[in-house]
Amino acid sequence: MKKLIAVAAMLSVMFFGFGTSHALIGMPDDVVATDILVPWIYVSMPGHGNENTLITVTEVNGMFPNTVLMGWVNDIDSVQVFNFGAELTPFDVWGIDGLTLINMMPPLAQKALEVDFTDDGIDNPTHWAGYVYLYNLNYLQNLMSHVYQVYLPAGMAAGIKGVGMECFDGAYSHRQYQSNGLNGIPFSTFGWVDEAYSAHALWAGEFLLTNPFFAPVAGPGPVLNLILPAVPAVFANVDSFRLLPRFFVMDDKGENLLMIWTETFYTGILTPGNVHCNFWDEDEYSLSANIPIDHELNIIRLRDVLPAGLFAGVYPYGGWIDIQTPDIFNAGIVSPQWNFDWNLNGITDGAERPWLVYSWQRAYGPSDEAWEVIHAADRQVN
Repeated sequence: MKKLIAVAAMLSVMFFGFGTSHALIGMPDDVVATDILVPWIYVSMPGHGNENTLITVTEVNGMFPNTVLMGWVNDIDSVQVFNFGAELTPFDVWGIDGLTLINMMPPLAQKALEVDFTDDGIDNPTHWAGYVYLYNLNYLQNLMSHVYQVYLPAGMAAGIKGVGMECFDGAYSHRQYQSNGLNGIPFSTFGWVDEAYSAHALWAGEFLLTNPFFAPVAGPGPVLNLILPAVPAVFANVDSFRLLPRFFVMDDKGENLLMIWTETFYTGILTPGNVHCNFWDEDEYSLSANIPIDHELNIIRLRDVLPAGLFAGVYPYGGWIDIQTPDIFNAGIVSPQWNFDWNLNGITDGAERPWLVYSWQRAYGPSDEAWEVIHAADRQVN
């Protein structure tokens, strides 16, 4: 028995470097991962401020040979407009920023990222916006990432983790709960695919925690496949999914942006359109209104969607939002999508939709009084 344990330990080191540990599948969490998703870059165009998004990726396991990354920049509708490469030596920290990426692009790619986030009714682009995938061509679990959103002349800076996507053997993959094999990550090989951030994926992760029979025994996948049967898709019974961002607006100059990422490129699911949500203040009172999810990356001013009667103009505005799919009135086009198998893979696709939601709050003033924070939304699957 001791020999068997020793062999298993050696195999773990051989195939996983320093012994890979996984977090809960189906939600963004702080573990070393294979691929990185930067959920947005948000960069001021000339004459419209000094916003920039700084990105770092760190190789933490000292893996040799060097780790090679393939980077994709997508616009807010998940159309790839630019790609680039990077290489990390063992224990290296690699960095880039949104403005540098923009300046590397041809004019048509820059044009595709132009957006207008003003409310003056005039189509006058003010920023470049999109999001970035960083694919690890070495298929190792050896990367962490940090993202800084900065407006340094105003004394403002905030940060989030670059979203680490763990990589799994195809038989144990949770992207299969999001899309069929045809629509999988294009850089997958040997059956390895990326973690998904959908209702089905989170449900599967919670299922595996409470049903150890389905958990992996070892996990070197295609090299030494000791995986027990994957969670059968037919077991999945996800009735609803909630994202719960906090909001706070300090005064009449303050802002709160909702950064809502939901990709449709791999699933074939249309964007949800209006999702009807409950907005709660801090005294247990709520009003409902629509949040428009018209793009894969949605940058929404809270002032544009907050029900006017919730605070009646009395600052600060503080509370939280219940973003639920299917939405609370079972209305809009999001609900029929929840109950229909759009890509004919045997699963109702609404529960396959990936989501990342952040609340970006900022107060303006002199540089020694301005502040901003970014909080990820909590999530819940039934």
